[in-house]
Amino acid sequence: MRVFRLPPPCVRVAQATIVALLLVTGGGAAAPAQEKTPAAAEPAAKPAPTDPGALYEVEEVRDLVYHEVAGESLKLNLFKPKVTATTDGAPSPRFPGVVWVHGGGWMGGDYNSEAKQARLTATRGYVAISIGYRLLPKHPFPACIADVKTAVRWLRAHAAEHRLDPTRVAAVGASAGGHLVALLGTSDANAEMDGDGPYAEQSSRVQCVVSICGVHDFTRPNFASAPIIWQFLGGRLEEKRATYELASPIHHVTADDPPTLLIHGTADILVPIIQSRLMLARLKEAGVEAELLEVEGADHGFSRGAKQALSKEAITERVFEFVGRHFTGEGAARPAPATGFEEF
Repeated sequence: MRVFRLPPPCVRVAQATIVALLLVTGGGAAAPAQEKTPAAAEPAAKPAPTDPGALYEVEEVRDLVYHEVAGESLKLNLFKPKVTATTDGAPSPRFPGVVWVHGGGWMGGDYNSEAKQARLTATRGYVAISIGYRLLPKHPFPACIADVKTAVRWLRAHAAEHRLDPTRVAAVGASAGGHLVALLGTSDANAEMDGDGPYAEQSSRVQCVVSICGVHDFTRPNFASAPIIWQFLGGRLEEKRATYELASPIHHVTADDPPTLLIHGTADILVPIIQSRLMLARLKEAGVEAELLEVEGADHGFSRGAKQALSKEAITERVFEFVGRHFTGEGAARPAPATGFEEF
């Protein structure tokens, strides 16, 4: 079993306690209204960091509606390498795709949450989208995964327009997004999760998955007892075991699942690292190519700076290295040192 372990710094977990309590209690009450105070002057904008790994300038299309469902317009942002039109009749290059799925406890975040990461991905030679999906409390499972699958189909349906190679599509997500991309990678065609969205002629299957601090088994005691999970899955484990298993990527693993990189902090008390360790073991047992990068001392948001063994920037590079390793050819990513990137 291949597990990357990094030199251990001092571990402190109190920083994540408030967030963990929020999960266990199912969220807090709304904060009391406060008087408005004059807004402080905004600081001068910092210049955008230079990415030494960038290969392309980027074209972007914002606020695209990929599906109308249940009275909501689901949107995405699209970023792609800028390519000069050829004059010799040679075909334009086709690039691999990366679907970025945001976190937020299945109740927060939107299609802009991972836009900066998606844009960065496009500079490395990918057609990248950052997507939104339906959220709690209005939309419990499986609405979210049905939307993610529809977004992948939308991307393939527009492959020619955006110079996408539809045979090379990866999915990357953190936290709730990590859960959803892992489920996307393991569930394949599933009538209970596919929904009735458009582009049914297209596949929602992906060829590479990166799940960062994701939930992989909802039947574990610490999740089965959390009110937010009861809300997400429609009841308690003893009432909805079939739904808990349906929502758990670990229960869908088969030998034909795509290569998977799991990344998890050892000091994560919101989603304990056992979730990724168990998922790694299950993938390996099925014969799936899988790796686990354990970040010693890191919490759920990888926000502990020097107290964690690997920076956010270095984690970003590991994502690019893994995806690029599996998507060889025109437009494949090239790992390089990174500076100033957004957190997951």
